[in-house]
Amino acid sequence: LGMRRPDLSLPGFGTVDMFSTVHFYYFVVVIGVLCILYCWFFTKTPLGRVNECMRENEGRTGFIGYNTYGTRLLVFVMSAFFCSVGGALASSFQEFVSTTMINLEKGGDFLFLAFVGGRGVFWGPILGAFFLTYLNDALSSLTEHWAIIQGAIFIVLVMYAPDGLAGFILRTKNWVLERINIGKG
Repeated sequence: LGMRRPDLSLPGFGTVDMFSTVHFYYFVVVIGVLCILYCWFFTKTPLGRVNECMRENEGRTGFIGYNTYGTRLLVFVMSAFFCSVGGALASSFQEFVSTTMINLEKGGDFLFLAFVGGRGVFWGPILGAFFLTYLNDALSSLTEHWAIIQGAIFIVLVMYAPDGLAGFILRTKNWVLERINIGKG
């Protein structure tokens, strides 16, 4: 006996049947966009700026007077919240939770997505998630040895785009803009 998704009651819209895959899809999209927007606005707050400063040099951040332990704790709690939102949405989608949802491979997948997309840019991990989801879907429909091809693409990314797809896109954009400016000058 699985978990049944409860219906969603919205003022002005009545009751929305969340058992419908389309309704649940749009619910997940809205929740995902809200979480991304919150994270984007968080990076613009003083606490978000301190977090970015700690990413670059934690020792220097502590030396200039910021509480690095408290900042790390708050960011860890926020990341745990977003992980719980993702877990709640995943378990609601599958309507079943088993121990296979909690393993080291799932955590490694998220690190893999962040690395492929680019960790230094806000939208890098989002780009990595879209890219790898599309790549896995396309390759798995072509061959059963899709993991080998994905591994080769990962090796090429490590060698030629160590800052991820987002960094590669930004470097390419800057290179093109330099060439355009050289042509004008």
